[in-house]
Amino acid sequence: MRTLQAAPRTYMLCTSPRSGSTMLCGMLAATGVAGAPQSYFHRPDISSWARGMDLPDNAPLADIISAVHGTGTHGLTGIRLQDHSRAFLMDKLAQYGPTDPQRIEAAFGPTRYIWLRRTDKLAQAISVLRAEQTGLWHGNADGTDLERITPSRDDGYDAEAITAQINAFTASDRTWLNWFSTHGITPWSLTYETLVDDPQTSLRMILIHLGLDQDIADDITPPTRKLADATSDNWTARYRADVLAKGGDFA
Repeated sequence: MRTLQAAPRTYMLCTSPRSGSTMLCGMLAATGVAGAPQSYFHRPDISSWARGMDLPDNAPLADIISAVHGTGTHGLTGIRLQDHSRAFLMDKLAQYGPTDPQRIEAAFGPTRYIWLRRTDKLAQAISVLRAEQTGLWHGNADGTDLERITPSRDDGYDAEAITAQINAFTASDRTWLNWFSTHGITPWSLTYETLVDDPQTSLRMILIHLGLDQDIADDITPPTRKLADATSDNWTARYRADVLAKGGDFA
């Protein structure tokens, strides 16, 4: 006898930086039926969570969760969760149950999971270093800036920094895989490369996973643009020549 899966009240987009999650969140929000997924629990600071939901700094966790649910549409809420935020969120949800899935479902209702990762770790590493150095993290499809902050540094090409980022992103993928396996979670898995190559089909498959009308995807276009440029290409070529071609490797 087949057990029917409960209709989701929430979905979690499990990911890491520079994996295309901003693009995907924008497309999901544009459907009008999949909530407004954002990193509502990004910072390890409950007062920041509260301010992000226009609540007082001392708002109780239950009020923050209720406000996040208020971002949903047709009873469905989307939450983007980065690997580095998960442990802190699970700790704060400890009152809701003994295991992570129980805590999530007690707080957010029946939940489905989407795992978005980037296969090309070299490109992902260069993307985050370029964003840190230029201050431009995301750009709109029309060429304007979506998110630009003050650059943290201007070091230029740095093979050691690239390797460190590659290792960090590889470790993040392993951590997500271990978390899914430990808790018996089977996420809908999607790569950045597939998403960028065919965004409408990727969105269609996610809508099916969420029990929504897949045809809505036909009218949705990516709201953001790819930021890789000639400098990114130059760094890629240099790293392949400086490190990979000389037998270098990363964890």
